[in-house]
Amino acid sequence: MFKAVIFLFIYTGEVGIPTIINDPLPPTKTFSECLLRGANILKVIYQGNHSIVEAKAGCVKIEEKSI
Repeated sequence: MFKAVIFLFIYTGEVGIPTIINDPLPPTKTFSECLLRGANILKVIYQGNHSIVEAKAGCVKIEEKSI
């Protein structure tokens, strides 16, 4: 299982703010699905009126916990 994580560096005019956005949806089963989800999140962010200096999407492998 994989969880998408987005790293942003937003410029506010005087200072840069590093920001991390965790995917609010459940984990994906494959790495490629996770990367696609990260790309879709970036697409939505870029449609806003933010001064983004740098943006990266990545995936974190998470372990399933058995009950």
